[in-house]
Amino acid sequence: MEGLQPGKIFLRPDLTAPDIRRVFIRKYAAGMRLMLDSGLHNLDAHPGNVMWNGDPDEDLVWIDNDVETFPPEGRPAARQSILDLLEWKVRRDESGLTLDEVAEIARII
Repeated sequence: MEGLQPGKIFLRPDLTAPDIRRVFIRKYAAGMRLMLDSGLHNLDAHPGNVMWNGDPDEDLVWIDNDVETFPPEGRPAARQSILDLLEWKVRRDESGLTLDEVAEIARII
């Protein structure tokens, strides 16, 4: 996957401009929303499981996807599960995200 880098790279303030970081967060959340809208729950949703080239016009590439389907009424629980995982990873300093960014993701998904 030439030219692509792990998503966590785009969350490192020493390597990424704030505007690119914001683009990454929005693209990440939009991808997660698309999965949820399609009835797919990404069980290991974190920025390390996406690749990107840093171009705002290019899509993220999702890798290492462990997903399960859910019925439409299961969307709120799947969404909350993702947000809980992201918050847990922030608190363990494993994701590169901030709690404010998890809140932004929550608004989008």
